[in-house]
Amino acid sequence: METEYIHGYSTTEQKRLLGQSRILSEYIFRNIDLTNCQHLLEIGVGVGAQTILLLEKFPHLHITGVELSEVQLAQAKENLAMFPQFAKRYEIIQADAKKLDNLDTAGIDAVLFIWVLEHIPQPKEVLAEVRRVIPTNSLISITEVFNDSLFLYPPCPAVMNYWRNSIDFQYSIQGDPNVGARLGVLLSDTGYRDIEVTPCIIHLDKRSPHQRLTFLQYWKDLMYSHLDSMIQAGYTTFSEWEKVAAEMDILMENPEAVFYYNPMQATAKI
Repeated sequence: METEYIHGYSTTEQKRLLGQSRILSEYIFRNIDLTNCQHLLEIGVGVGAQTILLLEKFPHLHITGVELSEVQLAQAKENLAMFPQFAKRYEIIQADAKKLDNLDTAGIDAVLFIWVLEHIPQPKEVLAEVRRVIPTNSLISITEVFNDSLFLYPPCPAVMNYWRNSIDFQYSIQGDPNVGARLGVLLSDTGYRDIEVTPCIIHLDKRSPHQRLTFLQYWKDLMYSHLDSMIQAGYTTFSEWEKVAAEMDILMENPEAVFYYNPMQATAKI
């Protein structure tokens, strides 16, 4: 059974995920090293956005991807079909990451999660299942949100209020918008070893104006992707969003603007 997804499954959102993967790739993949891995299990492929990047960045890699949502799975297959050069290097199947008994794990030597555990009510169950079925000594790499780390300058009260409401909303649908801060504990409690956890710092100011502008626009789009779900659940209103949008537009024009956010990344051995 699928849990509620904070961003929804609209065509607009599916396109946003593709753009997001490109914008975030230079930060996320600074610390993800799969050069010594041959067969990757990607948990939660979504629309295939990360899968495409992985196939590009690691040309030796074969990927088995699992995705629970039929809607996302269909879009992932469509997106990947646009890259016929990768056709023999991946397969994507529908599966619940908490029940991987039917997965062929032969040869898998690495497992990747990117923005997945935040949406799962019981992330320990998924980590325990992966550890149960994947061969010993395989690498696991996780990238996750830590939404309380957001900082903007000059202060943006409407944005920060909306952001806090989005955090509360995600908790209300059994997600965890700060799960990144708990990665070490989750991995330790489920029996992984050689655990390392590091912040993936995104700090943008006038030293990189183009990147800052790109990222602020991305962040505005990210917040907008929550809007319909948050309105329906009573966590915001459209008039509140208009204040958020106005503040973000002003911030994008301010040469003194600062953006700081640090997702968390963890690696471990099974």
